[in-house]
Amino acid sequence: MTLPIMHALRRDWPEATIVRVINHRMTEFFESCPYCDQIIPFDREAPKRLSEARKLLRRLQSLKPDIFINLHTPDMDRPLMHY
Repeated sequence: MTLPIMHALRRDWPEATIVRVINHRMTEFFESCPYCDQIIPFDREAPKRLSEARKLLRRLQSLKPDIFINLHTPDMDRPLMHY
């Protein structure tokens, strides 16, 4: 699980806004997570469709993040790395 990492991020950067992109099936679990300020649910198959990958990318870019950390496999990264 990535919760220990999320806890460490929150502990070390308490003022940071932490946004978590999650599998839509985990929405209920992460809604009560004290380490996330916002969650963005997604369908794991959606990033394989170019239009959905672009939509997710635009949403992430609109947040103007200082850093992006992938705590899982590179599935999500591949479509987004091209933009």
